[in-house]
Amino acid sequence: MEKYTFKPYEEFGEAMRFEEPVGTYSLATPGISLQEFFEKYIQLVKSTAIELRDMSVVGSFLELLQKATEIRAEVMADIIGVSKSTYYRLLKDDTLDSHAVDAVASFTKLWHYGLLVFDKDVVSFKAWLHTQNENLGGIKPLDLLQSENGRREVEKALDRIEYSVYG
Repeated sequence: MEKYTFKPYEEFGEAMRFEEPVGTYSLATPGISLQEFFEKYIQLVKSTAIELRDMSVVGSFLELLQKATEIRAEVMADIIGVSKSTYYRLLKDDTLDSHAVDAVASFTKLWHYGLLVFDKDVVSFKAWLHTQNENLGGIKPLDLLQSENGRREVEKALDRIEYSVYG
């Protein structure tokens, strides 16, 4: 069965591997194809607040994002700000509400920025997300992703790494 490598931009090369059979999600209702997922991923990364207001994101995008980032469902539910049972219901929705789209876009932008800061080294970035960080008060960056303020603090920590300012 043919596999597809997760490359939202050509710049990532082999750094991000997302191996799923190509046709898996295109047949699901209201599933999306992997190509549609990549296109929506790029659209979310590049979107402005005004563009997000009118953006439509299908629920199955969340499942593919979860698989691509290897973040557990309960953590992804926290990031979106819903219960785990609501998260599973969202996976079947034709369109996510604006709150969910906003949270998904914020997380997607942060995820993308983190990959760039870590020079597309997915393994190192994931390890950093799961490690207590002194610049974040001894909290794991992953534990701060549930709120916009927490995501901003993680972004600031990534900025310090990017610009070598650790103090």
